[in-house]
Amino acid sequence: MSAQSIHICGSVPLSSARDVFETVAGTLGAKIRYLPDGETGEREQ
Repeated sequence: MSAQSIHICGSVPLSSARDVFETVAGTLGAKIRYLPDGETGEREQ
């Protein structure tokens, strides 16, 4: 199996950085090296 890169950027519609880390890490596990906090909270339109 060949190596693959995953790049995550931008907002994640969850309520906290912890929720983002747990959800994304639980889904992608060892396939991801870096993970931003997801820019949680309300965003200006």
